[in-house]
Amino acid sequence: MRILLLIILFLNIVMADGKNITIDKNISLNNVSENKTTIVLPKEIDEENLTNIGENNNNNNEELDIAILINEQKFFKYLPSLIDSIDSYLLNKDINFKVKVFNMDGNLTSLNEITQKYNNIFIYSIDPKIVNKLSIYPENNFFLPIINRNQVNDDISENIFFGGLDFYKQVKELNNFVTDESYIIKEYNMLSNLTTNIEKNIINPQEILTYPINYKRELKDLNNSYVFANTKVVHTAQILSNFTYYKIKPKLILSTQINYNPLLFSLTNPEDVKNFIVANSLSLPDIQLLDINMNLGSDLKFNWLNYTTSVLLNKVYIDEMNEYPYFLNDFNLYIFNNQVNYKTKLYRVLDNGFIEIK
Repeated sequence: MRILLLIILFLNIVMADGKNITIDKNISLNNVSENKTTIVLPKEIDEENLTNIGENNNNNNEELDIAILINEQKFFKYLPSLIDSIDSYLLNKDINFKVKVFNMDGNLTSLNEITQKYNNIFIYSIDPKIVNKLSIYPENNFFLPIINRNQVNDDISENIFFGGLDFYKQVKELNNFVTDESYIIKEYNMLSNLTTNIEKNIINPQEILTYPINYKRELKDLNNSYVFANTKVVHTAQILSNFTYYKIKPKLILSTQINYNPLLFSLTNPEDVKNFIVANSLSLPDIQLLDINMNLGSDLKFNWLNYTTSVLLNKVYIDEMNEYPYFLNDFNLYIFNNQVNYKTKLYRVLDNGFIEIK
């Protein structure tokens, strides 16, 4: 009955104030066509009518106020699932809350007004320089789910918290397997550019190839080498399949979080992935939180943006409840130096599953 109530409430949320949002529940970080428009997003999504959930059992009067600043054009593919994950976390806590989503421009021109109304502000930006614009608002807490603390060289204010995955740590772990010449295959998107820049400084590649590639001409030198695949899962699967087809045999194909995705199983054959190693920093959260996310159509096991957002929501919640501020109890993670400290593990692909390398 509770699950049914949550689903009904969610439907009411997305239709709030007569605003129409078209959501494709199958959206994920890796399997969406670049040209497919799946959401019609108004300038603001108001989710303030959420105070009745669990009113018979909720004995506290605390209310979380959260503003989400995100560029709707850049992130439109991820928004439905992201909003679901935010709702899932807050509903799971059985606490009064209000959330408002603002379309963000590059200059953060609306930040002055937002900081006057919201204490907790989530900002979805890939640019570390944005941190410099936040230090002038000491009374607000800022949460950055994409940026990692090691991307910022300057000192930061104590009210800025980073949830971005540590791709530097993932590349370092993967590089422990590299003993010979290495190559990078990249494409033009945010994650690929980020991981490629990290790898250039760590592995000193022989060459960086750009997807799509000419398999007959460009792959002949990849035999007996180490290949870092910085491409999203559908492109990685195609690359792996062509390795098999053209009898290209790298010693290992390595990838960061980009390719920790179950689509890899359905898009490849066992032969294609037998030398594939992937890094993952997403540990399983509290089982109840996982269940609510699944029932509302969100994914915390493989969708890293949903995951980092929920981790930072855990930080918001424990601060509001005056709990120990450095332990994120729903995820069994800690915050050090204002950065979530993720645990990185490496996996092989076997029998349609990810098997941890001990």
